[in-house]
Amino acid sequence: MKEVLASAQDPEGVGLAAPQVGESLQIFIIKQSTKAPVAVYINPKVTLLDQIPKQKKLEDKDKEGMKLEGCLSLKDIWGTVRRANKITISYLMKRDIVMKKNVSGFLATIMHTEYDHLTGILFPRRVSRTTWAAI
Repeated sequence: MKEVLASAQDPEGVGLAAPQVGESLQIFIIKQSTKAPVAVYINPKVTLLDQIPKQKKLEDKDKEGMKLEGCLSLKDIWGTVRRANKITISYLMKRDIVMKKNVSGFLATIMHTEYDHLTGILFPRRVSRTTWAAI
């Protein structure tokens, strides 16, 4: 998984879940920036700490929390997704150490996206109907 994530270019990948490489495991990895180390999350559970408003026609004032997303599994497809800004994630580290932490911002978005992969959801299912883009 680390090799696949590292080789992702244009766009550069920031996260990868095991099902994306054909593995039926509850694991995802993230690399938040080019200089960041790869972090491994085993058997993660995500709890949203703020609500994601239901999908509706978006007006400018409703675009808060909206971010453009893509997926290494769906090359050249992008869409705007509304995600919670804060989440709690619990997971196993190596050697069965249970961790739990609150995260926010871009890191929360990455983790929520990769967690979705583990539950069978790809980002297009969460895209606002008015924001599809293909390159």
